[in-house]
Amino acid sequence: MVLHDAGEVQRVGILDFDEHCGDGTDDIIARLGLKWVVHFTAGRRYHHASQAKEFLKAIPAIVCKMADCDVILYQAGADPQVDDPLGGWLRTSGSNITGPDQ
Repeated sequence: MVLHDAGEVQRVGILDFDEHCGDGTDDIIARLGLKWVVHFTAGRRYHHASQAKEFLKAIPAIVCKMADCDVILYQAGADPQVDDPLGGWLRTSGSNITGPDQ
């Protein structure tokens, strides 16, 4: 908000690949009326191992929707990671994802 208020950025993207649906972030954006913030959360749509390949394939299009953002904040989380007890949905035989930033 400081950068926006200072005129340093016009739009901010939040790329949230955490398993949880990001409703806390959505709530903050709505309460503060931050129409200049673009928020995507993986947890809203992707929940199962059967969706892992679809999710990985969708990442470029998701990022492209934030092309007009001056800055993108990336929340990696660890929930989609194979061994995470809250998620673990990125366990396809074709993916070698072993950490949140891979």
